[in-house]
Amino acid sequence: MVASVPSAYAATANEALPQTSLPATYSGVRNPTRNVPVPTNVHDTSSHISPFKPKTQAKMATPAASPVSSGTPLNGLGDSSLYTFIDKSLSDHLDLKVNVANGNLVLHTVELQISGRGLNNTIGGYYNSQSNWWLADHGTNWNFTTGRGASLYLDDLSTTGAITLNLPTGLKAYFAPDGKGGFKDAPSLNATLLPLNGGVYTLQFHQTGERWLFNQWGTRYEVLDKNNNQLEYSYLDNGDWTGATDTQGRTVSATQNSNHQVTKVVDNTVVGGKTRTITYGYDAQSNLTSITDANNKQTIFTYDGNSELLTIKDPLGRTTTITYGSNGQVATITDANNKQMTFTYNSGNTVVKDVNSHSTTYTYQANLQVTSTKDALGHSTSSTFDATSYNVNTYQDAITSDGPTSFQYNSSNNMVSQVKDPTGATTKYSYSPLSGGQQQNVQYLPTTSTDAQSNVKTNNYDNYGNLLSQADTTGSKSNGSKLQYSYNQDGTPSGSEDANGNTTLYGYDGQGNLTSVTPPAPMGKTTMTYDALSRLSTETDGNGNTTTYTYDVFDRVLSTIYNQGTGSARTFTYSYDDDGNTLTQSDPTGTTSFTYDVLNRQTNKQIPGGPNIVSTFDNIGNLTSLNDGTGLTKYGYNEVNLMTTLTDPGSAVTNYGYDNANRKNCIIYPNGTGMLMSYDAAGRQVSNQGGKMNGSQCGTSSITTNYTGYTYNYGSSNGSTEVMKSAVIHSANNYTQYATWNYQYDTLNQLTDVNNGVQHWSLSYDANGNLKTRQYTGASSNVATYSNYNADNEPTGATSTGSYAGQPTSGSATYAYDADGNLTSISNGSDGRGALSYAQTHSYNNANQDVSGSGTASGSTKSYSYGYTGIGQTERTTNNGTSTVYTGLGLSTEKTGGTTYEYVRCSCGLLNSERTSAGKVYYYLFNGQGSIVGMTDSAGNLVASYDYDPLGSISGSNVQSGVVNPWQYAGGYYDSTTGLTKFGIRSYDPIFGRWTQRTPVGGTLQETLKANPYEYADNNPVNKTDGNGKQPTLGSCLGSSLVNGLVGSISVAQIVMALAPSVVGLLSAPFDLAAGAGALAALGAGVSFFGGLIAGLAIVGGVAVAIWYIESQLQKDCT
Repeated sequence: MVASVPSAYAATANEALPQTSLPATYSGVRNPTRNVPVPTNVHDTSSHISPFKPKTQAKMATPAASPVSSGTPLNGLGDSSLYTFIDKSLSDHLDLKVNVANGNLVLHTVELQISGRGLNNTIGGYYNSQSNWWLADHGTNWNFTTGRGASLYLDDLSTTGAITLNLPTGLKAYFAPDGKGGFKDAPSLNATLLPLNGGVYTLQFHQTGERWLFNQWGTRYEVLDKNNNQLEYSYLDNGDWTGATDTQGRTVSATQNSNHQVTKVVDNTVVGGKTRTITYGYDAQSNLTSITDANNKQTIFTYDGNSELLTIKDPLGRTTTITYGSNGQVATITDANNKQMTFTYNSGNTVVKDVNSHSTTYTYQANLQVTSTKDALGHSTSSTFDATSYNVNTYQDAITSDGPTSFQYNSSNNMVSQVKDPTGATTKYSYSPLSGGQQQNVQYLPTTSTDAQSNVKTNNYDNYGNLLSQADTTGSKSNGSKLQYSYNQDGTPSGSEDANGNTTLYGYDGQGNLTSVTPPAPMGKTTMTYDALSRLSTETDGNGNTTTYTYDVFDRVLSTIYNQGTGSARTFTYSYDDDGNTLTQSDPTGTTSFTYDVLNRQTNKQIPGGPNIVSTFDNIGNLTSLNDGTGLTKYGYNEVNLMTTLTDPGSAVTNYGYDNANRKNCIIYPNGTGMLMSYDAAGRQVSNQGGKMNGSQCGTSSITTNYTGYTYNYGSSNGSTEVMKSAVIHSANNYTQYATWNYQYDTLNQLTDVNNGVQHWSLSYDANGNLKTRQYTGASSNVATYSNYNADNEPTGATSTGSYAGQPTSGSATYAYDADGNLTSISNGSDGRGALSYAQTHSYNNANQDVSGSGTASGSTKSYSYGYTGIGQTERTTNNGTSTVYTGLGLSTEKTGGTTYEYVRCSCGLLNSERTSAGKVYYYLFNGQGSIVGMTDSAGNLVASYDYDPLGSISGSNVQSGVVNPWQYAGGYYDSTTGLTKFGIRSYDPIFGRWTQRTPVGGTLQETLKANPYEYADNNPVNKTDGNGKQPTLGSCLGSSLVNGLVGSISVAQIVMALAPSVVGLLSAPFDLAAGAGALAALGAGVSFFGGLIAGLAIVGGVAVAIWYIESQLQKDCT
């Protein structure tokens, strides 16, 4: 599978570079010669020999690749995040990139990936269209990701004292002598090459501590992680790579033909009586012509006379075609839909015309780093770089008056030391010198971080760089809220202690697979078993429910069976096409089937007993129409693929507008109402107005009658911060009434105080972030005290005095949870209403889905029953007799009684309107947080309005008779029976300010393993939301180009603080125990992810951080 992670972290140790290494790039020269020299001098008695040396070129194609040297330390070829690429995913195992500066094409294939303890064993390859380093193993211009795919070129050692590192992607890096017997670091690799010692060269990566070992002839024979788990490569005396042994002792074997080309790779691990075999075919010119996968399906390649890759035919017969210019640069790419992308190379810039004929111009400097990008609308972004380290110094978006984001670096280790956004908000990092036998990587891990609010966190590491503790050390605190971790000798976590001193223990089998998680009582123990490939076979949760998984040869889940001691088993099965697309999903509700176009885009979803959902796309992949069986919605886009028009099933058109930085700043509905938004220099929304408009076109229209209004401020007396400090809010129920809301936070950035002059909320938390008190004063007063929590962060009781929102709230409540951490009941006085949450009960099936219960939010006790499709809780198909339909954008229709409610959405999923079968149409108005604050009818009249308290409860509303609207706080679905708000995979209690479940299947690993998994939005709901229940986010689909957040758009420091370089891939992947080892099982990987997942402070080298930030700012996921 090609991992969907930022390019800075896309490569694993077995593929190109560790995740904290170089970002992505290329440049170079074709290799016109073909003959493979077979080495005759074998010096290595340990069977590890030197790779073939680069050939002497009789004739070089132009432009000739500059040889690496102290002046040109990188050859510009291969995959590096220094550079900018056009990236095309061709299937679940094929990914194609083109460097926009030099037209170098890199194709990445993944054939096998075997999970190990600390290190995975990945078998795959890279094709580089301009390679001038050629091993026989994998064919002309190809290189395996494993073994000697990485090697050292030592021929310059005797003359210049330098060594060149050759990487699988084709990238070369020059390590010049430092005059002290060692080597200077190559720019941007974030790695140090150690001199020959005992016949071994060691390349050590800075943050991860991963080490590549090369013998004295430069052949890589071993990879070790920072905890000394090792992956070994074996060779014959003639140089042929024969296989690998992973960290669990499992082997992969390789077979060569007489030309020393690998023709077969066998995964020798037997599962179900079978092994997995990959075969490779070659032509007479040593070109790789076919890869036959473990399911006996072929990917086929053809070439021209220069061994330039011309066509790629995937296992479904879909062909991508590439042409080149006379100098070897990619000229065109024609996709399987016969649509063409073109590249035009000029002096210092390249123009890329996409398949919709829209052009983007990339300007680059001598080392091929892109300094500016001008999109098809003429909007330009720019970056500056350090001439020596290649680190990003500044990034400027298309609104030049905002000023740039700047980065500073530590002189001793080249790590990020300061990030300042255009408003001046600054985050700082410090590092400590090595001491007490610590490995070299520890000096590259931050020991303190200071955010823009001057809050300080301090990290402590063991000698290997595993995080031992993180403490809040702000101000005079010497040991504030503290998280602690312990490890086994192999680096697998053995225990974690939260800030309240509660301990969770982890157990493993002899291979390092996680077999048990023992939380504090009263929660039950979770146990796991695995197959021989370390894929999760069974998981028994704290309630004693056992889930069983089976897999195909590509590690894709074939079946998931939920068993319960007293209930019947529930079975889910899946089938896939040869490109990895899901064809069918069968569950107790029936079989859902899917079809796809030639570019693997889902075009049909047939729901059992329901409609066929039909989607169409334009050439580039923008969704152009969606028919959910109730009506057809159409979408139009501008030249940079931002959605600008939405035509609803009634043919009415909504217009959307954007600023030069591609942030949504205008919505104009067909009824003459709309919204206008604006942003500060850091991209945070500072103004949000809704009402009647004086025109129908964005850019020329203004609001004439205000319905809603919000102004946000992030400054303080000490300067700009990363959190909202105040907001001027007009009541949605009466625009003429407004107040300034002031916000305060503790040193963990948890919301503690909200005061608007009339109303005042005060919040306090225990060390684990559990709410202890919530005090309210206003027209009435109320104090809610949540004093009793067990060791699993579950409340057992609470008391309340006074009244709130006109309701008497004096009394007490009791809370109950099952052994897997699911809320089962809240008992709360005689009427069940008030500030201690509504009385409610919940029952769960063996998949931990909430299926039945009762609630009192409507004023009387009512029962509910829910049904779902799939293994999570995202698609709730029935709700108390209401049937629903979901599309890829979210809930699309509800049918209850004789009425159908259709929810029209923009192509990002943002709600546009509600249409009823009675002919009514209502349009939504939002605040900057994404909460629904108003609804207007087809005549433009305000027919519903909502005000919210800081945690999301409705504090006032005015809804006309006949208007039905479930969408409320932060765009979530309000359940009128329980008073809970559903966000994706779980439900939120806006009175208590927490989730009702720990992170279930579908959540991210970061959220699953945090110290308090019941926390909503990190107890910072003013600046964060969690629109899918998986992980808190910043930014808003409403206003910015980022997904699932709110008013406070992503800041550099918050991105940096959220990155853990050793597990960034895990952070970005969904938590699904059925997807291999899953989140809990990932503990067995032996990576130190605690700090990154729970504390979130580990950061990567300068280029990677800055590039990741820039790419995040440029995302268009919401539009």
